[in-house]
Amino acid sequence: MKMLKILFSITLVITCVIGSYGQNEDEILFTVEGNPVHVSEFNYIYNKNNGDKADYSKESVEEYLDLYKKFKLKVQKARDMELDTIPELITELAGYRKQLADSYLTDKEVSEKLVQQVYDRQQYDVKVRHIVVRTLKRATADEIQAAKDKIDAIYKEIKDGADFQEVAKVKSEDVNTKNQGGELNYLSAMLPNGYYEFENAMYELEEGEISEPIRSGVGFHIIQVIDKRPARGEIQVAHILLRKKEKGKFVSGVKSTADSIYQAIQDGASFEEMVTRYSQDGNTKGKGGDLGVFGISTYEKDFEDAAFGLEKDGDISKPVQTSIGWHILKRISKPEKPTYEKVRRKLQAEIKKDSRYEVAKEQMVEDIKKEANLVEYKDVLERFIADQDETFYSYKWKVDPSLQGDVFTLGDKDFSLIGFANAAKQNTRKRLRFSKTAPIKESIMELYNDYLKDQVLKYEEEHLEDKYPEFESLMREYREGILLFEATKINVWDKASQDTVGLRNFYEKNKGNYVWKERADLETYFVKTEDVKLVKKISKYVRKHSYEEVMQKLNSKENPITFDEGTYERGDLEISGIKFKEGAISDERYDVKTKTWKIRKIVKVYPSKQKTLKDARGYIIADYQDSLDKAWVKSLMDQYEVKVNQDVLDKLIQD
Repeated sequence: MKMLKILFSITLVITCVIGSYGQNEDEILFTVEGNPVHVSEFNYIYNKNNGDKADYSKESVEEYLDLYKKFKLKVQKARDMELDTIPELITELAGYRKQLADSYLTDKEVSEKLVQQVYDRQQYDVKVRHIVVRTLKRATADEIQAAKDKIDAIYKEIKDGADFQEVAKVKSEDVNTKNQGGELNYLSAMLPNGYYEFENAMYELEEGEISEPIRSGVGFHIIQVIDKRPARGEIQVAHILLRKKEKGKFVSGVKSTADSIYQAIQDGASFEEMVTRYSQDGNTKGKGGDLGVFGISTYEKDFEDAAFGLEKDGDISKPVQTSIGWHILKRISKPEKPTYEKVRRKLQAEIKKDSRYEVAKEQMVEDIKKEANLVEYKDVLERFIADQDETFYSYKWKVDPSLQGDVFTLGDKDFSLIGFANAAKQNTRKRLRFSKTAPIKESIMELYNDYLKDQVLKYEEEHLEDKYPEFESLMREYREGILLFEATKINVWDKASQDTVGLRNFYEKNKGNYVWKERADLETYFVKTEDVKLVKKISKYVRKHSYEEVMQKLNSKENPITFDEGTYERGDLEISGIKFKEGAISDERYDVKTKTWKIRKIVKVYPSKQKTLKDARGYIIADYQDSLDKAWVKSLMDQYEVKVNQDVLDKLIQD
């Protein structure tokens, strides 16, 4: 039923999201019984539901305005019927609001911000050097603390003036970079899972600045930003590879061979032909040397610089050396940097798998605390903690009804100590799970922090309408959709299906609309065979014999015949291509996919005649509903005053 209501509201185009009008320009377009409908609401609905046809012509705007006035009249009636006070509907709306609020808190305040952050960061590449002190995945608390102490000492040494690169060469535990003074290649967001702090530091620091120790999935780091540049993005190149070694031994003359191949290409030789003849990369040789599309830090620095240094498609690089040999590159394509909208969904999916998602959710809570001017009264909580004993960990623990004071204030609302205590009492599962040997203060503070977080999120949920106009509009959409559904059900649908006298009278007045055209009984034979002669034989036999006779004489395992029958009106697709008379037979038709022949035969023809109420009940009910709906709208127009601000309407029209 809930889904039906949603679909109904969508069908009646009631999406009400705030549009592009600013608050100062948001004039009233019309009122229903004094209740305003602003231009912002109508403007967005009109655009959303008309799409490319939203030309703001006089005809289009007035037609849509007429539809929307009728919708608002029905909503007004639903409110006057006090349908918005029905407990079931209030509960349903609250459930929807909770679901939508949860979505906004995670998508709008966490996911979308992170996606925008990653996208903005991807516009730049950052080169850093780092010093790392590693920790094992299953390191103990003591081992983690030892690593932390070590990185802190290194950080102090650098802050006291030691050269970053020299310290890295001696004390960094990254064997791949320590000899280069900790230097990494250019990096770009998003970094692998577990490196969010590292990524934050490298984008937030200015060139030359050094970070405080930060944690990653492999240990503790200190990083220094060397350079920032506009992002290189991605590129697609092909290459010719000449290896330095064969069977573990260096090969002489590789560079001169590469130079000769490069010169031959410059003199007009085909790059692809040179790949086939000379390249020693077995993975790409059969593809013209194509390495596909790749981004930064995929290959060695000199290779990457040469690839991104090619200015246009078809350009060829001079031979470039890497650790495995000499390469000659050809640029195939340089994909444009994708727009935010193109990468948004992909980034969203990746972010939700990354640890930054949980970090951002925690940060969201902290941000809400600041926005709501959280004030905590720790002395009240401390007194409460001091009064507790081991019974706190048992079912026997009871809340003292005389508890006084507030534990915190959020916005303009105070949260009492007794309110927190009752929440702790109700959280039996967690309270009883605490070890009785654990300090009571530690356990109570964990429950308190959970309670505080819950109340912070509830506070934000309650204020989403103020923060997000589109949230307010979506809630209005659903609220009015529910009301419209219930009012229409009472005044139209139920009446049409239950008012048998009214339905009979409607049928009698409109009998002429419910008439059978000429109809025919149709037999259809399907023959699984590729023997055309057999099909002709069956077709000839079908013409003068019944279904039973056809099946008895001609059906076989080798060439099975299946059968279907039905009654169709003149003009139906099923009987197209056959003369509309008894005994008429169609041409044989062959379906290549199923290797089946189809033969159709009209067995009997019926003249046009009046449909009974039973014959056309579904159509009659639908038409009766439409009639009731029109009568209902007319009565509402007589009952309620609708005023249109013509000056505002004229501004919308763009003829």
